[in-house]
Amino acid sequence: MATLLGEVIKDTIKEAALNKITLTPENYAQLFCKVAASKGVSSPECQKLQGYIYRLNEHLQNEISKMPMRTESEFIAYLISKLNRASNEGGGKITPDLILLNKSVLNSVKLLRNKDATDLASRTMSTLENNPSDTNLKILREKWQSFIANYDDSYIDDLKKYGVNKSDDLKGIIDALMSSNIEISGSKDYYLIAELILNSLLPSITPKMDDELESLSKRLRDMPELIENANMQGDIKNLINKRIGLDRNEFKSKILALDKILTDIENELEAYSKKLGLEQNSKLRGIRKELEDLGGSSEYKNVKNKLENVASLISTNLRDFEVKLNDSKHAIKSLKDQIRELQVQLEKSAKEAQNDFLTGLYTKRALEAQLDRVEEDYINKDIEYCICFFDIDHFKHINDTYGQSAGNVILAKIGGILHKMSRQIDVVARYGGEEFVAILPLCDLKQAQKYANEILHNVHSYEFVYKQSKFNVSISCGIASRTQTKSRISCMEKADEMLYAAKEAGRNCVKVLESNSRIPKGI
Repeated sequence: MATLLGEVIKDTIKEAALNKITLTPENYAQLFCKVAASKGVSSPECQKLQGYIYRLNEHLQNEISKMPMRTESEFIAYLISKLNRASNEGGGKITPDLILLNKSVLNSVKLLRNKDATDLASRTMSTLENNPSDTNLKILREKWQSFIANYDDSYIDDLKKYGVNKSDDLKGIIDALMSSNIEISGSKDYYLIAELILNSLLPSITPKMDDELESLSKRLRDMPELIENANMQGDIKNLINKRIGLDRNEFKSKILALDKILTDIENELEAYSKKLGLEQNSKLRGIRKELEDLGGSSEYKNVKNKLENVASLISTNLRDFEVKLNDSKHAIKSLKDQIRELQVQLEKSAKEAQNDFLTGLYTKRALEAQLDRVEEDYINKDIEYCICFFDIDHFKHINDTYGQSAGNVILAKIGGILHKMSRQIDVVARYGGEEFVAILPLCDLKQAQKYANEILHNVHSYEFVYKQSKFNVSISCGIASRTQTKSRISCMEKADEMLYAAKEAGRNCVKVLESNSRIPKGI
């Protein structure tokens, strides 16, 4: 419950800031109840006014229903007005019960946690000296006393974790909340969410939504906070449904293409079967019919299964064909074995070319391919990225002192730290020797600098143990943002220059390319 209350409080403050509403106690109470209702949170505080009205007699309830009464302050003002009129009708006579009634009302005002109202109520009570009396006033007095006895403001204690230590002033509560560490998402957070949503809307199979997606992208990038707008959420849902429909239709068209291929395969197998006197297999027709009828969420899996069945049927026909061509059987088997061996070698070579054998990170060659992909996203989708150049300090001295085996241990450990502290979308590679490079998409200079400092701290605080020796290692880093440079190559060069500057500055530090200007694409 405390978590829900915290969310309601944060959203209430955000709503006020977004709509430029001054947070007076009454405005805060109205906004709080509105947000609580939207989240399905039941708050007794928001039902108090209606509860008070239900306690009045039918005549007063009918009178209040014709008035625009929204707050407890308006309700109290109405009661005071009624009391004043009753007092005037009594010829100015003030009874002891009326004094007690007024004191009950004023005590109730103090419970509203408004400092000015509390002070005013205290001053008013100290001046009450006269005394009227009447049965109706006694009844009202008892109702106010019941209100005081049953009022529970223990919920205010839940605000202590936000820095609210005094609860006798609503303005003080708001000031404490505003100065606390409650996180309110800013435009940059909205921008990141907007970019992720736009990327998720890209068609996975068919590219037929470019115009609509471009329009939505412009609206979201101009005003990322529209993500919270109900109409925008509806537009996003519609685009997602449309993308699913387009992909489904595209998939069906590809199924038809597969159907044609299977028909050709079936005809060829039947022709060969007739020429060689083999038994014709009619199962292909059934598989082709099943492919035509595919539907639902498991379409891709079904296609895979059906094609595996086709491969199995073709293999069966080929085995029959091998019986007729027995002299070639051993040659075909040998050829298959060679193909399998070649495939294993090719896969092994591809993996070795992709990943560094010592650190498990990308190789320099693989990094260049990944950089081309990230650059394409920057040009076409305006997805910013930064490049971090790392270099181990005094690595030659470490090798000379402890040996190359110790150097390899250090390289592997630092590679592990880089991998562990990087996101899935980041590209981290061993660039050569003791150099490492990290490409950080959806990241500005400030975020990249924070990432690099965390890497430096983790590396320097790690105690390496090699044989009988214990020692620490440090690294230096240079950072450049793509928005500051003319090309991806220039961005790499500037990051390398910043690495050199970090070395010149004493090592074990981060240097960032200082520039506030954004270089337009294509310059």
